[in-house]
Amino acid sequence: PFDIELLGSDGSPEVTPDDGALAKSDGTGSQVDGEPVGTTYYGFNGAQAVNEAGEVAGTAIIRDSGGGLSHALVVGNPPQVLVSSTTDLSGTGLPVGTTPLNFRDPLINSDGHVAYIGDIQGAGFGSFNRRCIFTNVPDGVLKLVMRQTAPDPTGAANFKNPLAVSLAGQSVIFLAQTDDNQTGIYAWDNVNGVTLLARTGDSVLAGGGNKTILQIIGLQTNAASSGQSEEHVKTAGDDVRINVMLKFTDATQGVLKGGFNQATSTYSGFASTYVENGRLADAYAGANAVIPNARMRSFVSPGWDQGGTYYGLVSYMLANIGGVNSYSDCGVFVDLNPGELVMQVREGEAAPGTGGLVFKDFYDVMVGAGDWEFLVKADIRGAGVTGNDNEGLWAKHATNGLQLVAREGAEPPGVTGGQFRLFLKYALPGNGSPFFGATLVTGVGGVTAANDAGMWAMNSAGELKKVIQEGDVINVGGLDRTVQTILSLENNSSGAIGSRIYTSDGSMKLLVKFTDGLQAMVDVAVP
Repeated sequence: PFDIELLGSDGSPEVTPDDGALAKSDGTGSQVDGEPVGTTYYGFNGAQAVNEAGEVAGTAIIRDSGGGLSHALVVGNPPQVLVSSTTDLSGTGLPVGTTPLNFRDPLINSDGHVAYIGDIQGAGFGSFNRRCIFTNVPDGVLKLVMRQTAPDPTGAANFKNPLAVSLAGQSVIFLAQTDDNQTGIYAWDNVNGVTLLARTGDSVLAGGGNKTILQIIGLQTNAASSGQSEEHVKTAGDDVRINVMLKFTDATQGVLKGGFNQATSTYSGFASTYVENGRLADAYAGANAVIPNARMRSFVSPGWDQGGTYYGLVSYMLANIGGVNSYSDCGVFVDLNPGELVMQVREGEAAPGTGGLVFKDFYDVMVGAGDWEFLVKADIRGAGVTGNDNEGLWAKHATNGLQLVAREGAEPPGVTGGQFRLFLKYALPGNGSPFFGATLVTGVGGVTAANDAGMWAMNSAGELKKVIQEGDVINVGGLDRTVQTILSLENNSSGAIGSRIYTSDGSMKLLVKFTDGLQAMVDVAVP
C-alpha cells in the first residue's frame, strides 16, 4: 500500500479526497452543506453523476444532530440537499402530504439541474402508482415529469412503469411501459410537457419502406453496455441530440438520430432511420469511402462524443456483399469530419500492440472530441490467443493513430507481476484521455481478493497509469485509510443511463469505501 497523495511527479493521476463529502454511520461524517449544524453524511447510495463542470448529483443518507436518518438527493459542488424523504411534494402537483419514499440514481446536466426516478408515499399511493420521474429543469424548481397510471401523451394508454431516464440540456427523455403492453421512448421539456418519440407497434420509415417497431433498445438500463455511449447530449450550440436504437418485427435493426431544438422547443428526426439493415456502409462517407458496396446489418453502441459534435457506432455487415465474409463483417464507423461516417477499423485487420494478431469483433465504441478520437473494446484472434487474453481496449489518437490501451493478461501499471482479468467500465471524456476500471487475476503478482480491482487512465503523454486500487492507502480526514471498494466501479452500471464519473477534461470524481466503514468522494486529476 502507498499514499496516493504522493503520486503525480511521474505523470500519474493525482487523487485527492474531498473532506466535505465523507460519510460514516457513527456520526463522524462531514457536515452536509446548507443544513443545520450537526447534520452529517451517514452513507452514500447508488451511482453518483458528474457534469462537465464537476458538479455532483447523488443519493445519500443523512443524519441530523439528534441521530435521526433520512434519505436525500444531493446536488452541486459542494453538494447540497435538493429533496429528502421529509420534503412535501405538493409543489409538483401531487397531493399535500406526499413525500419521497426513495430515489434512484440521478442525472445532472451542464446547468447543475437533475432528473431522477423515485417512488413516493402518502394517502392513495401504493406499489401500482407510486413510481415517478422528477426534474428541476430549467429553473431549479422540482417538477413531476410522469407517474405510474397517468395517461401517456397519446391518450390511448396509461404509464405502467418508467424503466430508465436521461437528461441533457433542457430535455428529459425516458423509456416507459404502458398498460397496453407497449414500450415507448418519451421526451419532456418545460414547454411541451411529455412528447412521444417512438413506441413499439408504431411504424417508421427505414430504408425506403415502413417498418414496425418491435423493441426499443436504447436507454434500457439492464442491457446497457459498460461503455455508456452518449445517447443524449447537448451541443455547444445549445441543441440537444437524441439517439434511439430499434429492432423491427422483421428482425432487422435501425437507428433514429433525432434532436430537440431548445430555441423553438421542437423535436425532429424520429420519423425515419439514419442507418438500418441494408444501408450502404459508405452511405455517408463522401470522398472517404473505404468499403464500396458493403451494406450494414446491425448496430452496437451508436452515440456522440460528450459535446455532440462527432458520432460513431459499431456495425455488423451483411455477408457475401461487397467482399464481406464472416471474418470481415464487423467495423467501427466514426465521423471524424462531422457528417461523414467512415469506417475506421475492421475485423481481420492487424490489432496494434499484439505482435501480428488481428481483430475478431468490436463492442462498445466511445467517441472523443480532443486528441483521442475514439475508444473501442475488441476481441482478437490468432495463434496463441486464449480466453484469458483475447479482449482489449484500443484508442485512436489524432496524430499517433490506433494503439493498444490495455489487454487482458497484460501487466497493469503499478501492479508488478499482476495481470488484467476483465475490463469493467471504460470511457473517453470529451477532451480527455481513455480510462477504465478492471479486475485483476488473483494469486498473481501479490493480488488477492482484497486488492483485485482498480482504475487506470492514459495521461497526456499517452502513458497508461494506475489511478486507484483496492488496498491502496489514502489519507482522509487526517487518518490513513485502506481502500476496500471502489463503489463507482460497482454502482455505475446499475444506475440511470448517462451517469458518468468524469468531466469534459477527463478529471474524475469517484466514490470509495474504506475498510473502517468510511465512504468518501475523491477527486482525480489526470495530468
